[in-house]
Amino acid sequence: MRVIDPESSRALDAEAVEKYRIPSIVLMENAARSAAEVAIELHRGSPGGVLIACGPGNNGGDGFALARHLHNHGIDVRLVLASDPSRFAGDALTNLRVCESMGFSIERLSPAAALFEGVGLVVDALLGTGVSGPLRPGIAEWIRQINRSGTRVLCLDVPTGLDPMIGDAGNQESVRAHTTVSFVAPKPGMLTGVGRTVSGRIVVGDIGVPMSLIERWTRTVD
Repeated sequence: MRVIDPESSRALDAEAVEKYRIPSIVLMENAARSAAEVAIELHRGSPGGVLIACGPGNNGGDGFALARHLHNHGIDVRLVLASDPSRFAGDALTNLRVCESMGFSIERLSPAAALFEGVGLVVDALLGTGVSGPLRPGIAEWIRQINRSGTRVLCLDVPTGLDPMIGDAGNQESVRAHTTVSFVAPKPGMLTGVGRTVSGRIVVGDIGVPMSLIERWTRTVD
């Protein structure tokens, strides 16, 4: 199995943009399409809608792009911001603006049990590989409420709170996924320690980069 660490993942993205002229927003779009295939599968037969919790970085941008694809498949989507809207930038902000133009209800809410009532699938688009040090209290509370909701959870790239390198959440809780769509390749921490438990089923999400990049920036593990 191939794995990719966060630093190599960023280098792969940069090379795809700079050398191969693939716009970064196309990479985000491809990631969202990969995630949409899995989300549709997980949601099939559920009477509830999909709640997507979006953090301030590109993981949140993946969530916004995913929302559009699910909506186009006739799925009721609720977008909730786990960060102040002013923190969104770049491709994530572009996809947020697209969702606003489509008329999505986009709310900045604190997590609470009532938020998950009638929801058939929760998508963790909070932080992905952006974990660095202790989590902000707001994100930590999102993790707690998602795990307590009893709802099936799809994580984008890596469960929020999990150290993507060592598979440890430290003294903090991480989202417990039913399925994780990990872009390009799983992150090492998903295959070790607590990562094996909280990542659930791992699906590799294709973002449309050349295979030569994947071979250069990933490594093989037993």
